[in-house]
Amino acid sequence: MNTARAIARHARDRAVADPGRLAAVRATALLDTPAEAAFDRLTRLASTILEAPMALVSLVDQDRDFWKACVGVPEPFATEREIRLSPSFCQHAISSAAPLVVCDAEADPVYADLPAVKNLGVRAYLGIPLLTESGDALGSFCVFDTRSRNWTQEQVAILTDLAAAAMTEIELRAATSSAKQLASQVQAQAEESRRVSEELRRTNEELTVTTAALEDRTAEAEQERRRVESVLESITDASFAVDSLWRITYANSAFEELAGTSHKELIGKQWRAEFPVALEKSIYEEYQRVMIDRTVVELLHHDVAHKRWYQLRAFPSKDGGLAVYLRDVTERKSAENERDTAFALAQEAQNAAEVANHAKSSFLADMSHELRTPLNAIYGHVQLIEMGIYGPVTEQQLDALARVTRAQHHLLGLINDVLNFAKLESGKVPYDLRPVVLAEVIADLNAMMEVQVATKGLTYEMLLPTDDTTVWADRDKLLQILLNLLSNAVKFTAAGGHVTVEVTTRVDGPHSEETIFIRVGDTGSGIPRDKLESVFEPFIQLSDTSAARRQGTGLGLAISRDLARGMGGDLRARSELGVGSTFTLTLRRVQADSTDLPDRRTHDERREDERRTGEDWREDEAGAEPGPPKE
Repeated sequence: MNTARAIARHARDRAVADPGRLAAVRATALLDTPAEAAFDRLTRLASTILEAPMALVSLVDQDRDFWKACVGVPEPFATEREIRLSPSFCQHAISSAAPLVVCDAEADPVYADLPAVKNLGVRAYLGIPLLTESGDALGSFCVFDTRSRNWTQEQVAILTDLAAAAMTEIELRAATSSAKQLASQVQAQAEESRRVSEELRRTNEELTVTTAALEDRTAEAEQERRRVESVLESITDASFAVDSLWRITYANSAFEELAGTSHKELIGKQWRAEFPVALEKSIYEEYQRVMIDRTVVELLHHDVAHKRWYQLRAFPSKDGGLAVYLRDVTERKSAENERDTAFALAQEAQNAAEVANHAKSSFLADMSHELRTPLNAIYGHVQLIEMGIYGPVTEQQLDALARVTRAQHHLLGLINDVLNFAKLESGKVPYDLRPVVLAEVIADLNAMMEVQVATKGLTYEMLLPTDDTTVWADRDKLLQILLNLLSNAVKFTAAGGHVTVEVTTRVDGPHSEETIFIRVGDTGSGIPRDKLESVFEPFIQLSDTSAARRQGTGLGLAISRDLARGMGGDLRARSELGVGSTFTLTLRRVQADSTDLPDRRTHDERREDERRTGEDWREDEAGAEPGPPKE
């Protein structure tokens, strides 16, 4: 790949610096000359036929590319008509006599680093070297596109013909310039003494030869004009031209077929008289604007009578009239209408789904509130019975009451999960985001879970940073997430297993210094790889016959991930069957110099403050009593 680039660069540099070639370029006397209609017409024709946004007739000098003609080039290059970005595509084009075809410059190591690719967004290039009879490459006739293109052989052939026409124009000007110089010499010699009469005769003979050559070139130019017309005849788009008096001056075969008449019958006829139906007011006004303002217009026309859609492009012509190209876009228009209809149906379906989802969330919230009231009443009456308010209670009755209490707690946890999830889905969960010292939250977590860990007979390890690492979070919701993750780890790890809580900031990635990673790992049975994402879906539990798996609603992890994302973080899982699982919570780190001070109250202190201020934290906080989570 590097070898190909080096070879191309060497060939390019050698061609650009070739003294003979540079002399041939300067001999054309075209450098720094004004724009000319003949060359401009060829570049416009190339841009139109090949549907390329940019076209150039470029002469490659030693330190620049001078554009004798250009179309579609952005400013300031269009005004300056030269570019000094080196290397350039045209410099590569003159290194070989063959056409230079580049379909995707960004994918080609030879051209990917060219300034035109990086600065002007050029993706595709097709260039034909402008060769003199002696084989010197003056420059190239080329077209550019800002998207990748698969240039066809037909397009290469068309541009080759146009390049030959441009070269003919260059040679005609060189011959004309030579003829003028010779004529000037003849006039100067005529005014001299008779001593130079013989030299004048020889000069006249040379002038005769030059004139004959000029006539030959003129004949070739006429042949080239006819060849260009044949190219226009070969394109599938219909085209016609009218002069300033609306007389038809040209019509290709595609337009003849569209109009249902012959070329001979059209030429010289009044367009407005021949096609009055096609000249509706809007089209007529646009055509007039092309003629008066000398601008290019593009519009869409619906032929109601024939049920066809046409894309019209009108260009001003040199004789004060205009040239029009018509393309049948009926199929494209039908596809667009079908797409718009499908989009409208999809939008309607989405709106209906959102309404149904909102109704579901409202139902779940209402149901949860209605169920919690009798459950709390049951719990209150059980406590009164246990206290002996209604009389003595036997051991068997106390055991039964304990079972009722456990069932009440379990059902209340399930209802809280459903209520919390409904709040999350409806977007009604408030977040009290502030700097939170992570070590204090984990201390509260350990106080809540140490009995469960010890009862299960597990090894519990904490790997925490030594500094007061601070995160941007809602303290209660952060504790709820960690409590859910650690409860899952304890629940699904067999006795004698290992549970770990680890906090780190050293991970791969561009944001490693700005993100805190809290990992809760276990040595449980693990989760299949293809089921990792499904554990975060609401009401979904993996197939398992264990009692631990059957408990809960399957909402714990779904709620935890939503809470993490609500705080600007995320929750992800990694697991291996037979080895264990690791759940990673990511949160944004608050730097030590932050102007916001962390809330250093403990969990119990925060709850007590809320009770004193009269806030109903049980109703407003999602997850006041976290229910049984799932792994």
